[in-house]
Amino acid sequence: MGVSNHDYPTRDDLRDYVKNPDYQVKGLLAVCIALTKIEPESQIKVNYSSPDAIITNKIRGNMTKEEWTIITDKTKEFTEINGNLSALLIQIKKQLCNALTIYKDHFCEWCASTDEDINGPADQD
Repeated sequence: MGVSNHDYPTRDDLRDYVKNPDYQVKGLLAVCIALTKIEPESQIKVNYSSPDAIITNKIRGNMTKEEWTIITDKTKEFTEINGNLSALLIQIKKQLCNALTIYKDHFCEWCASTDEDINGPADQD
């Protein structure tokens, strides 16, 4: 560590940064996989939950019913691609849907779509 002498680094300029949809899908899939591995008897505590985030840690006891409800609601949001995930780009939703087909609980509007058009499910007008 050192002394800054009020010579702080400049803010990073991310205007030219392009988000890679594959990285977004892999990140979302990793969160979904971690959530699906949690069971009611898991020694997990939910420290914080909001529509955009969930923070957990390992404890010695079992989780409460309220914590299990939070986990199942977040998992359902991923497996059904709803809630905050509904704001994702259509391309990302379709890629996430394809990756989530390994889960028996997965069913979203993209599963029923046979339309290859990037504009959305076939049943939307």
